[in-house]
Amino acid sequence: MRPTIVEYLKEPPSALELKQILGKLNLTARDILRTKEAKELGIEPEVAEDKLIAAMVNNPLVIERPIVVAGDKAAVGRPPEKILDILPGA
Repeated sequence: MRPTIVEYLKEPPSALELKQILGKLNLTARDILRTKEAKELGIEPEVAEDKLIAAMVNNPLVIERPIVVAGDKAAVGRPPEKILDILPGA
C-alpha cells in the first residue's frame, strides 16, 4: 500500500474527514492543534470540540502535520518514527 499525500494546507479536510482522522488517531482536536499558530489566529483551544474542528477546517495551518493514514490506522508524524507503527511491513 502506497501512502497518498494530501496537502491539506491547499485542500483542507472537511469537518467529517477531520473527525474520521481524529477517530483513527484516537485523539481530540486539541491534541493535534498547533498552539502557536492557533494563538496567532485567535483560536481558543478551550472551545467545544465541534467549534475547534470547524476552526481547523477554516484555518488548516493550525493542524499538526504530517498525519499519515493507512487503512483504519493513523499517526501524527512527530516524531517521524511513529509513522512506522502503522505502515504494513515497516
